[in-house]
Formats: sequence, structure tokens, C-alpha cells
Amino acid sequence: MLAALASCSNSSGTKDATNAAETPKYSEVIKDLTSGSTVLVVGTSVMQQFGEALKEALEPSGISVINEARPMTYAYGDETPIGSLKTDFQKHVDSSKPDLVLVQATFAIPVFNCSGTPEETAFCRKEGSTKAASMLLPDMIDVLSSTGASVVWVSFPATLQGLNKANLETSLVLDVANDAVLRRSVSDGDIIYSRAADLLGTDKENIKLFTKVDGGYRQLRGPDGIHTCQYGTQLVIERLADDIYPAWREKASLWPDGPWRRGESYTMSRHPWNKVVCSDEVVPEPVIYKAP
Repeated sequence: MLAALASCSNSSGTKDATNAAETPKYSEVIKDLTSGSTVLVVGTSVMQQFGEALKEALEPSGISVINEARPMTYAYGDETPIGSLKTDFQKHVDSSKPDLVLVQATFAIPVFNCSGTPEETAFCRKEGSTKAASMLLPDMIDVLSSTGASVVWVSFPATLQGLNKANLETSLVLDVANDAVLRRSVSDGDIIYSRAADLLGTDKENIKLFTKVDGGYRQLRGPDGIHTCQYGTQLVIERLADDIYPAWREKASLWPDGPWRRGESYTMSRHPWNKVVCSDEVVPEPVIYKAP
């Protein structure tokens, strides 16, 4: 059974980006991580960002972090010429024999003939996403835990302030997946629902890209409303690492600096802006991004 939620403060010394101050304690529901343990990270491009940072937080303590998350063009349950997430997940689990798996993904929507008004189409897609999650989530858990690992779902609400239709649809299907995992974590207890990313906001209508800090503002997310910038990743990883291995700070002397802050996901130009959209500095005012 899931452990009770415990109140935690933001470990970075700044105020939380939201009032979501509760985070799960996992000590009673996952294997104890020790030097020599292995953590496998799989799923979306957001998880790829988290995986690189988590590696630099945990590996000084002797915990291996294998980051197999990738920008995804297909969902769990899809069978495409490119590949299958089920096959990929099973391959990564079999090869790494992890003690803990961190995951976030979307689920393949069954064939739904969604048409009509935008509202009707959105409702239809949500119905399809809900059905997909109920069908495919148990299978995904079985795959990721097949060698005995504990499985943690890293909830990551996307904002409705994304600037294009694709981002809004991503937000919708992520919502459905998060809801399905939360229900499963309570009813079955075979997957743990992490609220670490709640630090970046849970009110989808009002999630901000920047947060107030001493001296100005720091950027939490890119203007797509989905991906994190360096400071947003830092807050999430500090909370997540505290949850899964509280002693990590004793050895991570270089944190939060490190190569992860200069990763391609933060420094590459993004469309449709055609410029780098993540700032890792304190700025006097939030930057307003507008689609060209």
C-alpha cells in the first residue's frame, strides 16, 4: 500500500513554483537503493531531460542511472515500422536488470472516428485515450516490473498555454495517462505515482513558464508548455532524488552544476521560434514568447 504523503519544502531554497508541497515517501514501497543499484529511465523527451540530470545526482553515490528515454513519435501499444515501446521497454529491462524504473509515456489510442466540432473531437479523443490507458497500463507495468523492479510514474502535467494544437493534444493525453496511473497506484499498488513535477504547477490554466526568485525570475519551462528548462529540471530532480534516495546529497558535491545543464534539449533552437528558448540565468522580467 502506498505510504502516506509527507510535506516537504523546496530543497533549492526558493519558494515552490506552486502550492503543491506534498510528495510521496517511497521507503516503504520500493526496494532500498544502495551503491550498486540500477535505476532505468524510459519514456518521453521530458523523461530524457530528467534522466540526464538524475544521472549526475545519483551516480556519485554509486547508483547507476541508465537513461533510455527518447523523444517519442509513437505511444505504448503502437506497432509501427519504427518500432514498439513495449518491445523497447522489455529490451531495456532485460539488459539492465534495474532495481527501479522511472517512466512517463502516452498510450496508443484505439481507432476512433473523431469528427465534429473541436469540442466534440476533443471529447472523442479523451474517450479514446481513457480506453487506451485502461487496456495498456497493466501490460506496461508487467513489462517494466518483469525482472523485479519497482516502477515509478513521474507525473508531469502539461500546460494548456502551449502555442499549437499538437501541444494541446499532448496535454490532453498526458492528463488521461496521469489520471489512470494515479487510480492504479491506489487500487493495486503495483506502480508508484510521483508528484515531484508538481513543483512546476498543477493548475493547467495558469501554469507559468517563469517563477519568482531572489533578484528576478527563473525559467521553469519552454514556451511549448511541456518541456522543462534547466531550473525546472533542477527542482524536479532534487525532489525526485530526495524521494528515492535521500542520502544523495552527501556525495553529489557538484550538483546542481554539471554537463546536464548544457544538454542539447536546452541549447538547441526550437521551432517555430528558431532560437534557443531556455534561459538558465536570473532575468529581471519573464520573457513572453509569441508564435510567429
